[in-house]
Amino acid sequence: MPRQRCRDGARQALLLLAAGCARPGAAMPPTLDGWDLDAYHNFIPAPNIAHNGSATLAVEPRLGISLNCSSALLSAAAERFTAATFAWPAAAATAAATPQQQLLAQGGGTLAHLSIEVGDADESAPQLGMDESYTLEIPATPNATATLRAPAVWGALRGLETLLQMIEHEPADGSYLLRYAPWSIADAPQLAHRGLLIDTARHWLPVSAIKRQIEAAAATKFNTIHWVRRAPASCDS
Repeated sequence: MPRQRCRDGARQALLLLAAGCARPGAAMPPTLDGWDLDAYHNFIPAPNIAHNGSATLAVEPRLGISLNCSSALLSAAAERFTAATFAWPAAAATAAATPQQQLLAQGGGTLAHLSIEVGDADESAPQLGMDESYTLEIPATPNATATLRAPAVWGALRGLETLLQMIEHEPADGSYLLRYAPWSIADAPQLAHRGLLIDTARHWLPVSAIKRQIEAAAATKFNTIHWVRRAPASCDS
């Protein structure tokens, strides 16, 4: 089963927890033409947004991704991003114009490439207080290139999750769209420690359920999992 489909249920389970990770006052609709919080709720959690518009971009099903550094972690993350974002196969050609074709005919933009620029490619084990900030710029132009910039690889991972949440699949024809462009996002977590607890000492869980929670934690930008695997010693012993 595609990774994106597996994550949907787990994301909903973490919705209330993740919503608390947004920065105070973040992600409010800047204008009536921009992001309507009641109509557009793709983000978990909501990032800080400096600007967004009202255009809809067609997204190339095989979005090109380039890195400015050699990073095995980011290369693997880019592959997971592509597999999760474009998990559904393209529909067979029909006589009717697809939403993507309609956008192109109307002179709408197309998101064709993603450039990831990281200041420090250090992949040492993450620590409390690590820099998870990033900026994401998505222009509304033909053959647009989205630019994700981050001081460290951890911020780039958060930015990839944000972009993944923004790209929508049209099941009727298999096309992919990104709404409310152009976007300008400058985001960082409010809390350095964002965790959840998995207690398999008291409540048995299959390996698949544990992996699903790990996937959900990454999707909602948590950075810590407390895993209790052994019951504490009895007070009488």
